[in-house]
Amino acid sequence: MLSPHGRGRYEAVKEEDSSENGSVGDDSQSPQRQAYFTIITCLIAILCTVANASFTLLGSPKAHIEDAAILRRPSQFIGLDRANFSREYALDFHIKAFPSVLTQISRVERNKVFEDDPKRQFTRFGTISPDDKHFVVTEEISTIAQFRARDYGMENCQLKLSFPHTEAQEDYIPEDPIKMTVWRLQTSTWLNPRLLSFNTRPAREAAVVTWTVDRGANATSPMFLCSSDSLQSFEITCESGPCSLELWQDKEEPIIGDKN
Repeated sequence: MLSPHGRGRYEAVKEEDSSENGSVGDDSQSPQRQAYFTIITCLIAILCTVANASFTLLGSPKAHIEDAAILRRPSQFIGLDRANFSREYALDFHIKAFPSVLTQISRVERNKVFEDDPKRQFTRFGTISPDDKHFVVTEEISTIAQFRARDYGMENCQLKLSFPHTEAQEDYIPEDPIKMTVWRLQTSTWLNPRLLSFNTRPAREAAVVTWTVDRGANATSPMFLCSSDSLQSFEITCESGPCSLELWQDKEEPIIGDKN
């Protein structure tokens, strides 16, 4: 320490007795402060747990993700459109694409929004959401299906409704054939199933095909253009009554319903 007295000389500071004045940095309040911070931390953790449980049980707030759906998606096939393909290859296979959105609307309850993930389960490991999709077509309820064509160069698509012949068909397919019409919807953006109802559904553009559904039948539509990374949206309705078909679509063999 520089002394203010004398001619610029330094003087040593006398060593203080630590036993009398206490050690440097000793805080007599540290146990109380530690207890205080521990209590605050526990309260914050409890509040976060309650908030997470509320979002899980009551449903998370509906974010405005429909605005993000209109943003341009970058191509994952960079440069392929500029490649010089000197030969054409005839592909004798197809790729199965399952709907990313498969939900229902009711022409009777026009504001009703159907459950988006009705088979989800709460376990000690967290929330489990099976990939099963609900398909329902009645005289009052129709199903909305939306696909995304992801593959480059495979831009000819076909809708296919498959009912492999199994004993389980007796549980969901009536004995008498039923007629269903597939409508193309006027939309090029992603459909949010948490906001979709009869009153908010996209308008119909044109009828694609009319199917007669019977046990063991495979119904297909005419081929149509589906450019890479485009969204293809459809509504499946009953053509005439009586009409009732309800099933769960999964990706296990034999496959029930798909899109080529």
